[in-house]
Amino acid sequence: MKHHELLWGAALLAFIAWVLLAPNPSMRINRVCRPIAWAGSGVVSLTALTAPKYESDAQEGGNRVVYGCEYSIWRLFYQKDYDKYLAGQRRRLLGAKAPRHSLPKCDKPASNGSGGPGGSPRSCAHSHALVSRAALGSAK
Repeated sequence: MKHHELLWGAALLAFIAWVLLAPNPSMRINRVCRPIAWAGSGVVSLTALTAPKYESDAQEGGNRVVYGCEYSIWRLFYQKDYDKYLAGQRRRLLGAKAPRHSLPKCDKPASNGSGGPGGSPRSCAHSHALVSRAALGSAK
């Protein structure tokens, strides 16, 4: 193994440890995307030096790239847990205000495409969403 491979491997392990040792998910996401922010700062500095009128454009572009990184990492690692949390909160709120058995009964769609409560063209899912929204609004 060559020395530069060892050096890059040690740097990568140190970076991974730095990310994983963060105290909370928000800090881990921030640390994963930090090298992108550093590169963006370098680009903004070079832009300010060579073409000052484009500095704000470079800053906005860098901010968008960092946000894209943070959002991608959040979706990749944390969105499922967040969705489960929201579903639990929703069940808790709806359980107290609108029990599941109180949702309107939906008929099977007829051949003409109508269906749902009262024969309206709205789907069962849409009707349940309306009831859920109403229950959430009254739970506030």
